[in-house]
Amino acid sequence: MNAINTEDTIESAELSILVHIKNENSQKFIVNKKSLSKGIKLGRDPTYDIVIDNKYKSVSKQHCEIKLDKGELKVGNINSTN
Repeated sequence: MNAINTEDTIESAELSILVHIKNENSQKFIVNKKSLSKGIKLGRDPTYDIVIDNKYKSVSKQHCEIKLDKGELKVGNINSTN
């Protein structure tokens, strides 16, 4: 997982996650820290926490998981082939 140190920046109960797909508009998702501590999944899978439209084939159905762990925001691959 790639980590982003958020120790000094994450103080509120909610965070914004900005998803940008090449040549498209960005989408903003609001998530709470409790969800991030458990991990949230992003992809085209309709059961995921952050669902990306099926028209974006550059995003895998099971793309990534985002997790807050000890003050670090970690992004990890989930069976993604792209």
